[in-house]
Amino acid sequence: MAIKPLPDESLGDPDAVARFEREAKALSRVSHPGIVQVFDYGEASGRYYLVMEYSSGMSLSELVRQNVAVPTQRAADCIRQAATALQHPHERGLVHRDLKPGNLLVDVDGQVKSSTLDSPDSCKTSWETRL
Repeated sequence: MAIKPLPDESLGDPDAVARFEREAKALSRVSHPGIVQVFDYGEASGRYYLVMEYSSGMSLSELVRQNVAVPTQRAADCIRQAATALQHPHERGLVHRDLKPGNLLVDVDGQVKSSTLDSPDSCKTSWETRL
């Protein structure tokens, strides 16, 4: 498990707290092997947190920074896995608004998982409920 806190600089911002809670609530309703699972979220002593599945590996942006040549077939497989994973919440009225290589993790077995709130700018909402 991993615990992701709301960044300190966002604690005094009611809008950032509300976005964090909305995102945590939305993600806790999603269960798919291609999306990092959220188990719990809440607030303790004025600190907001998210308890989520720990996913080993590296983000696609880290992979690119290492200048590792990714074969075309492997890159296509990563895209397919990400698209399949994102279809699941989309069918439930959720839209990912911050899809980027830094939010996609690749584990040692080649499994791609969407990992939101992994970046320091988590005061931006990554998932929104469609109206």
